[in-house]
Amino acid sequence: MSLPDIHKNDVGVELVIEFVDEDGVVIDISTASTKQILLRKPGAAAVAKTGVFDTDGSDGLLKYTTTKVGSVYDLDRAGQWQIQGFAVIGTNEWHTKVNTFEVAGNLN
Repeated sequence: MSLPDIHKNDVGVELVIEFVDEDGVVIDISTASTKQILLRKPGAAAVAKTGVFDTDGSDGLLKYTTTKVGSVYDLDRAGQWQIQGFAVIGTNEWHTKVNTFEVAGNLN
């Protein structure tokens, strides 16, 4: 997972995660009935966000773009965050590995 420089309260950051099996082969998630990206900020429980395909899902890529709803930002805390993808395909459930990324603070 490659991410840009991310700061607290950034909106429009595309968080992209890749689904691969234990051999590193991409999992086609195009028929997934559930597509989620789980985000865990420092000191909090994970929150499920609805993921969307980066293309058509056959490439195993799922993304979520950070937002602000009212006065609440997705990336509302500086520190080390965790991210994991989750998809349901038929009767199978798939989780990606857990990745970490840093959210930097701001001067104001």
